[in-house]
Amino acid sequence: MRCWILRPSPHGTNQISYFLSEGRVAIGYPVGHSFAGCSYDEIRAFLEQKGWEAGLGNVARLVQDMSPDDLLVIPDGREIYFAEVTGNYVYVPELDDDLPGSGFPHQRPVRFFFDGRPVPRETLPKELLESLRFPGTIAEITKHRDVILSITEAASPADVGATSSEWTRLVTKSTALLERLLDGDDIEYALRAAQIVLSHK
Repeated sequence: MRCWILRPSPHGTNQISYFLSEGRVAIGYPVGHSFAGCSYDEIRAFLEQKGWEAGLGNVARLVQDMSPDDLLVIPDGREIYFAEVTGNYVYVPELDDDLPGSGFPHQRPVRFFFDGRPVPRETLPKELLESLRFPGTIAEITKHRDVILSITEAASPADVGATSSEWTRLVTKSTALLERLLDGDDIEYALRAAQIVLSHK
């Protein structure tokens, strides 16, 4: 299971309403062709024809890297949506137009948590908020998987703040314990603590 930030403005237009109503997320790059079965180099060639080669990473992440069961964090201003990828890449030819309000044919089916209700940005843990500052379309944030899972397991968006506060408290206590073990005289415990720290860098 991997985790991703995905911004809801494919081809320059906010489409969060479409995402919610259709149970899909999408990116832009209307090149007049499906990317299904395409290699990385073939995708690059299609994008280069339109002068969009800078978007190669975004396309590769949605088409090739994402998998069912991956988790998505979808920021929309002060509201943050959480979703789970439920299927493979989908091409929607009727949206493959280089026009305002269209141009987002490359999609993935998803299931939104909390019946599509957003979580207020200010209730999220600090470490996740820092990653949300990334301005790009798609970015992997699997390092926050445990935090994201704890949020999606809340009963409702209103419960996320309490869950996040408890998670932050536990992280603080765990960090303090690791520091004590690293500074202690027991070499075996110190080595184990070092392995834990290095495995989460």
